[in-house]
Amino acid sequence: MNNLQLKAQRQSLGLTVAEICNITKNKDGYPLAKRTWQYYETGKLIIQDDIDLLMFSLASHYSLLLDKLTEDIKRFNEENPRPITDDADIYFEQLASVKKLALPFWHSFEQFVKDTGNNSEACWKIWQAVVGHLVLTGKLNYLDDDAKVPANFSCNNWLRGKYG
Repeated sequence: MNNLQLKAQRQSLGLTVAEICNITKNKDGYPLAKRTWQYYETGKLIIQDDIDLLMFSLASHYSLLLDKLTEDIKRFNEENPRPITDDADIYFEQLASVKKLALPFWHSFEQFVKDTGNNSEACWKIWQAVVGHLVLTGKLNYLDDDAKVPANFSCNNWLRGKYG
């Protein structure tokens, strides 16, 4: 991994330098110094294997959650199909009765922990990044922090640390 890949991955996960440093611990178990991370991203320091491994792990969690949520949303949409008609009036009349999927964005870490029991800041930021991706690509249309993740969604296992 080079410095640009490191920066691209961090930013794509929605992590500030301070946040990634809190997730990344030095050999003594303390958060990594922000200056050190900035040196990695500018190329002034060679990226250590443990940093590469951490980013691989975060990216893997992102991919897994994206796959799970994409499948969950696909199944939800199949179970709650949109009307099929050429008549716009009928379409919108029938559309009003179709169940809409709203997922939480969890704009605060405290609410994420309260709702999921997951106290990993990395998981919270990964959730936000994946949900943002799904909104950006049009696969998810509604966000509501009061919404609950449907019980039958496989992403619940991910939220609870069961990654299989």
